[in-house]
Amino acid sequence: MKPIPLKYRILPLITATFIGVWYYRNKKDGTTAFLIFGVMYFVSYFIISAAWRDAQTTPLGEGKRIAGVDDGCPAPTIDVALNLKNRQKAIDEFGYGPPNPALPNREFWERKKKMWKVNDDAEVKSMRCGNCAAFDISAKAKACIGQGIGGQDPEQVIDAGELGYCRFLKFKCAAKRTCDAWVTGGPIK
Repeated sequence: MKPIPLKYRILPLITATFIGVWYYRNKKDGTTAFLIFGVMYFVSYFIISAAWRDAQTTPLGEGKRIAGVDDGCPAPTIDVALNLKNRQKAIDEFGYGPPNPALPNREFWERKKKMWKVNDDAEVKSMRCGNCAAFDISAKAKACIGQGIGGQDPEQVIDAGELGYCRFLKFKCAAKRTCDAWVTGGPIK
C-alpha cells in the first residue's frame, strides 16, 4: 500500500490547529485548547488514514488497470478474481440476482417488490440490468469483456449471457438480472 501523501498528513494538523486556536481565543483556557488540539489532530489523522487505506484496498477496481492490457478497460472486465469479488459484493450488499433468471424465483422477486414498494410482479420484473442506466453494453465495454474471456469466440459467451459492465458496482453482469442499485434509463450503448 502506498504511504499517505504529505498533503493528507498535514490536513489534520491544520484542522486541529485552527480549532485549538479558535477555542483558546474564545475561552482563554490554554490547557483545554491544547487537549482539544491533541484530540482533534488524532481523530482527524485516523479518519484520513482509514479513508486512505480503504481507497488503496477497495475491491471495486475503480481506476485500477491490468499491465499489458488496453488501458481503457476497467480491471474487473479482465481480472476474473476481481470480477467475482465485486459480483459477490453485489450479491451480498445490493441483492444482485436472481441466481437463475430462467426460473420463477418467487422469493427473490417478493423481496424486490417489498424493497421497491411495488405490488405488481410485472413492474418489478421489468427492472433489469439490461435496462439500467449503469449497464454498459457499448462496443468498448464488450471488447474489454471479450479480452477478459479470451479464447477464439468471446462474443458467443457475451451474447449468450447478455453480458455488460455495471458502472455502479464494477463487475460484468447479465442483462436478465437486477440489483438494488437499478436506475431507469439504460443501457449505455
